[in-house]
Order: sequence, then structure tokens, then C-alpha cells
Amino acid sequence: MKKMTFLAIVIAMMAAISMPMQAQSRKDKKAAAKAEWEMKQQQQREEAELRHQMKMDSLRNVQRQNEEIEAEAKAERLRTEAERREAEAEAKAEAKRQAAELAAQEKDFDEPCMEAGSSDSYIRARGIGESLQQQMARTKAQTNAVRDLGAKISSAVQALIKHYANEETISVMTDDSSADGMSFEEKLQNMTKQKIDQNLSFSTSCEKTRTYMKNNKKIFKCYMTIQAGKDDLLKPIYDELQKEAENKLNIDYQNFSEEFDKEFNKAE
Repeated sequence: MKKMTFLAIVIAMMAAISMPMQAQSRKDKKAAAKAEWEMKQQQQREEAELRHQMKMDSLRNVQRQNEEIEAEAKAERLRTEAERREAEAEAKAEAKRQAAELAAQEKDFDEPCMEAGSSDSYIRARGIGESLQQQMARTKAQTNAVRDLGAKISSAVQALIKHYANEETISVMTDDSSADGMSFEEKLQNMTKQKIDQNLSFSTSCEKTRTYMKNNKKIFKCYMTIQAGKDDLLKPIYDELQKEAENKLNIDYQNFSEEFDKEFNKAE
């Protein structure tokens, strides 16, 4: 009996001793688990921060590369613009030099094809045309000469009519309109233009072409004088005036032609 009581006491003492040890062991395990969890959290934070830093470094590298590329492109644009301006300045200087040389050269020459005017047999007019193409310059010169010829004939005839009206050599209806609603002066203008269009047949009496440089381009400049038979143009106009005037012209065709020459040549 005494032995059993002693054994129970021993067991109780051993249990009392082991219980704090077990409690301490659980506490240590819990602390260890917590420390391990905290270590993993710290490691994850460090890895996330490292990844973020690497991403930011990569973005900064890309931005720096883009800035370098943009800086190089800007420098290239500036070089190109500077080269363009330099080329333009050189071109302008060259064009100015060539223009000065041309001006100096043209002073040594008389302008060609100046024999315009009206004579006993011919009516002449002059035109000038410029173009990058030689044929186009010639066409423009001819067109301008024909236009000038028609305008001067019409102007000279109208001046004659006014002169004759003032001297009462011819009676014209300047105030009243005819049956078709046109004044005599309007009919005269239309008639003169019509007769010129119907009877104008001309030939080239003079043609010269020169060239000069402008903006680094070769320009053709054509001078042309055309001539038309005076009687072929003037006689139909004179005859039509005889029909249109209230009274016949109190002047023969020869005197009319001579007076026409004076009026036509005034414009030269």
C-alpha cells in the first residue's frame, strides 16, 4: 500500500514537471511558425520591391532611349533645315548673279522686231511671249501680236470716225439707237471686229528668240512682228462704213487710208 502511494506521488511529480515543458514546446513552435511567416512576408515584399524597381528601371531606360532618338531626330531636322536654307540662299545668290549678268548683256543689244506700224501696203503689230518651252513662247508672242493688231486697227478706225463726225464729214447717230437697239458707235465696234476676224490673214515679218536664266531655269523669250495686207483689212471696213453712215463718207478711200496710218502709228 505504501509502495502504491509512493508510485502515485512519483507519477504526479513527473506529470507536473512535464506539463510546463510541453507548454513551452508549443509556445516555441508557435513562435517559430510566426517567425517563419514573417520571414516569408518580408521576402515577398523584398521580391515585389525588386520587381517594381526592375520595372521602373526598364521604363526609365526606354524613356531615355526615346529621348535620345528624339534628340537625334531633332538634330537631323535642324541639320536638314540648315542645309535647305543654305541651298536656297546659294540658289538665290546664283539667280541674282545670273540676272545681273543677263541685265548687263541685254544692255548691249537693241530689242528685236521693232518694225511695227502701218505703211502703204502693210499693217504690222508686235508681240512678246515667254515660256519654259520655246514653242509655247512663240505661240504666246504670235497671240499677243494678233491681239495688238486687232486692238490698234479698231482704235484707229474709231478715232477716224470721231474726227470725221467733228468735221461733219460724216453724219453719225451717236445718241439715237438703231432698230436693233444698238448705237452707231456700238455697231461700228462690232463691225470693225467682225471685219478684222473675217479678213485677217497675216504673215511673220520678224521673229527672234532669246534665252535667260530665272530661278535656275532656262526661259525662252520670243519677239515677233506680224504683218497683214492693209487693203485686205481696211477696204472692207471703209465699205461697211459707207453703208452704215446716214450720209456717205465725204472722203475717198485713199485719204481714209492715209488718215488711218496717222492714227494707227500714234500708238507706236
